[in-house]
Amino acid sequence: MRTLISLVLIVSISACNCGSSNAPDAGTPDAGAMVTVDAGSIDAGVVDAGVIDAGALDAGQRDAGAVVDAGEADAGVIDAGVVIADAGTIDAGAVDAGFDAGSPAICPIFDAGLVDAGSCAAGTADCDSNPNDCETSIATDPMNCGRCGRVCGSTATCATGLCGATLLMDPDVSSNYCHALFTPSRLYAVTCWGNNDLSELRTAPINPGSNILGTSLVAYNNVSVVAMRGLTLDGPDVLFGLEGNPSRVFEVSSVDGGPITTRFHTDAGTRFDALQVVDDTYFWIHNRHTAGGMVAAGGTIKSRGRADTFDTTLVSGLGLAYNLHVTPTKLLWMEARTTTTSISLYEAPRAGTGGVAANIRLVTAATPGSYLIRSGDFVYWTEKRAAPNGKLRRYEFAHPNAVAQDVVTGLDSPEGLATDGTFLYFKQNDAMYRVGMCGGTPQQLSPVVPAHDSQATEIYAVDSTYVYFVAGPGFGDSKIYRVAK
Repeated sequence: MRTLISLVLIVSISACNCGSSNAPDAGTPDAGAMVTVDAGSIDAGVVDAGVIDAGALDAGQRDAGAVVDAGEADAGVIDAGVVIADAGTIDAGAVDAGFDAGSPAICPIFDAGLVDAGSCAAGTADCDSNPNDCETSIATDPMNCGRCGRVCGSTATCATGLCGATLLMDPDVSSNYCHALFTPSRLYAVTCWGNNDLSELRTAPINPGSNILGTSLVAYNNVSVVAMRGLTLDGPDVLFGLEGNPSRVFEVSSVDGGPITTRFHTDAGTRFDALQVVDDTYFWIHNRHTAGGMVAAGGTIKSRGRADTFDTTLVSGLGLAYNLHVTPTKLLWMEARTTTTSISLYEAPRAGTGGVAANIRLVTAATPGSYLIRSGDFVYWTEKRAAPNGKLRRYEFAHPNAVAQDVVTGLDSPEGLATDGTFLYFKQNDAMYRVGMCGGTPQQLSPVVPAHDSQATEIYAVDSTYVYFVAGPGFGDSKIYRVAK
């Protein structure tokens, strides 16, 4: 068993196309509508997910993001997550001097492909103490797959230097996951579209085992599919939101799995997209869409102090917003202002706009399918365009003169994004890739894992050993996987 260093890997989705044209009922049930399937104690399982940081959750100081776009903004997008990992010692390679003066002093570029085999034949490498024997088949060795020391884990195989994906959770209900978070021993996922009469919170051990169905902690079968929103950790407690009358944020212990209780309640009809806790303050996006492909005016970004009994509107006049990031001075988010075919990156003061629309700044236009994560003083995002126009971009929000910059170009419809502070991880043509945070040639990590649409290619988190993501061959057939990074 590995020693765990990290406590929390978090991802939450902020705007979801729930496959329904039914408007949410402001009178959707409160806690009384809860159908508890199994709220008893849960087996913590055995961790086999790599080293995960144990630091306190601070969504405003995130070192990384997990996260993934769900295609069009209204199709169900994931908010960024806390991802802190030990990246190991890696040859820095060439340094890119093309970024502005506010960029890090050293920004290495990593090349792709199998490990440099030197004088070894293709597909082999010298991974032992004998420098001359080229003893390892990095093309097929699951303990040295693609490069020395890359362990595929569990029963995953290695072929052509690519680690196969390991299935962690595959429930026996029709579901698509639109939120997920990870503790050192368990994963938690929220189903909120794909089955129009079921929304649930489900959990499973991170260590793959014979029981991949997971355990349903709570299920709602008579609420709108856009009602269950937001998933985050606050200390040992898992928080999730439910639109209703009143709307509530519930909590359940990640230690023993129950009981489920109300953390706070607020106005009827409130949604909790991108729910997070920063500096003893709750932040979330309240979206108003009720059907796929719809942008409804009147969205807001709200906050609430831990001890408060009221909400504060920080930003108003939004369309369909997602991927909220709270920094010490700014709020940043992606938004479809008038139509889901037009997505842009926006920012505003963390303290709010004071009702002045001019205090919302358009940073740059993006594309449908763009997904935003944060690492340090930068935000990164995908531009989901067909080859050769797909790209990864970044913006140094803490620098007063920063502009949006290309990190990697020439991609084919990249989607999903996560980082461990050294590499960016994304999916392209349903296979997992990585690239240095300042660019380079992307390296393929996995074979194709079929996904029925862009929402099924969300990347939830990354730790020191694995990348966690969701895929599924059909609508309502989401599964959670991991692959060695």
